[in-house]
Amino acid sequence: MKQKREFEVVFHNLGLRSWIECTLCWNCPREDDKGCCYYNPTFYPLDFVYLLDNNPRLIDAIFKLPRVTVLEKYVGVDRTEDKDGAMLCQLHSRQGGCQLAADLRESVCRIYICPGCGIWEEAGAEAWKGFFDRLDAVEQEINQHLSAILGEKGLNFKTDPRGFIREAAALYREKWQGAFDWCEEYPREQRYQLSREVDWGKDWKI
Repeated sequence: MKQKREFEVVFHNLGLRSWIECTLCWNCPREDDKGCCYYNPTFYPLDFVYLLDNNPRLIDAIFKLPRVTVLEKYVGVDRTEDKDGAMLCQLHSRQGGCQLAADLRESVCRIYICPGCGIWEEAGAEAWKGFFDRLDAVEQEINQHLSAILGEKGLNFKTDPRGFIREAAALYREKWQGAFDWCEEYPREQRYQLSREVDWGKDWKI
């Protein structure tokens, strides 16, 4: 069943930790209390560099989660089976959604918005599409360089995760500290009021 909904999308420019807010998420059309949290959050070197400076306790908390996949270049938080037999992200709470503040989330969880919202169809939003595409590309490039450089030293998330994170932070500050200064060319925040025909229940695509 389709129903017209009014909601707001907010682009938050926080440099590397920029994110997209959508008020439709607060009342997810899927009506299953899971939102888009069928995804396994994947944390890369730059995510942990940020956590080291802003919430180091979260690093230990991630590694202590019941199900975590630790590979050389990234750490994945595996979904667990929910009481209804489906899968649910370990960082998701039915009472309040994601348990992490937006800036502490990995990149997909910061910027993903369901396609049915049609945010890039809105006039003026194409500039933000370019912003987030560039942000993603630069972040991926730096993550790849960090993993490659430190891998030559035998450091990765599997051999010595905490040593790898410390060295990655030092290397980032040395070589890429200003890599996201271009974000200052954009507003700190921009809001859009959207109206869309919304499919309710399982027909809503995530």
